[in-house]
Amino acid sequence: MDIILLLYFIGMIWIVIAYLVKSTIVTGICIIIALGMFIWANIERRNEAARKDAERRRISEEALARIPHTQCFLSTDYLSALLINEDTKKFYIAKMEEDQPQFEIKEYTFNQIMEAAIEEDETILSLYPKEGLLGSTLPDSEGSSVVYMVESDDEDDDDEEEGEEETVEKLSLKMVVDDLGEPIVEYVFMEKDDAIAKDSEEYEEAFKNCNEWYQKISVIIKRLERVPVRQWR
Repeated sequence: MDIILLLYFIGMIWIVIAYLVKSTIVTGICIIIALGMFIWANIERRNEAARKDAERRRISEEALARIPHTQCFLSTDYLSALLINEDTKKFYIAKMEEDQPQFEIKEYTFNQIMEAAIEEDETILSLYPKEGLLGSTLPDSEGSSVVYMVESDDEDDDDEEEGEEETVEKLSLKMVVDDLGEPIVEYVFMEKDDAIAKDSEEYEEAFKNCNEWYQKISVIIKRLERVPVRQWR
């Protein structure tokens, strides 16, 4: 039997004994023993989670080490990663499910990357380039194309109810790549069933990482930047 379940089971037995005995002293002792069992079980549960977490990280890092790269970002759940190899000028998106033994890798050369954007809850926050070979093929929440960077509007903010907290469910990096099979690729930095506050530590860390990789991809595009088609003469 699993040690954690066994400890909970023993704890419940002591609770039943405490309920059945007549002596107040014995009842108190039984309750203390039961609490001790529950605390022990919780400690074992946290230790088991930490062991699984460490094992998952080890497996992920070993798998990523087999991909030649110069820069790498590994998600906090160790199930997805972004990698750049500046020597071979390649960019990788690696993802796996918890029950998968290895990463599924998408590989792109630098010159395949055409556009990059930060998307928050289906709203484009930043986009590069603002004008490119395709204009922008990244749709906003209305389904139309956008070729701009969204900036905060102080007047709109003033109209919002005081004390209303801004929340976010999803934050991702999107890219347009030269691949007819899958021209738009996405890497999710944060996704929640229940929205979290934008001033929370978790969101700020996710946005920091997302923005950092958005800047890296923008630099890659800038280095290989071509003249927009509509400017040709």
